[in-house]
Amino acid sequence: MLELFYGGIRDKSKVRSRCGVQSFIEDEEGVTVTTTTGEQIRGSLLIGADGVHSGVRNSMADNIEGDDPDAAANLRGGRAVQLRYRISTAK
Repeated sequence: MLELFYGGIRDKSKVRSRCGVQSFIEDEEGVTVTTTTGEQIRGSLLIGADGVHSGVRNSMADNIEGDDPDAAANLRGGRAVQLRYRISTAK
């Protein structure tokens, strides 16, 4: 999944590695992320592709807890995924 996102990014200089999301603030114009290195990054959206125990998803749940407790619980619950593979070989 990460390769799919990364491959679609035109300006790779905008990609940060070896840091995490410390916090984020969302408004009508987009989102401001503060990284674990202290850098602040402004963008139009935040994609939480940080794994099954997503810190980004948990932070999103914290942000909406007061307005929509059911949606917050759903975000914290994670997702069940069923994968199917078809492998072909030729001799």
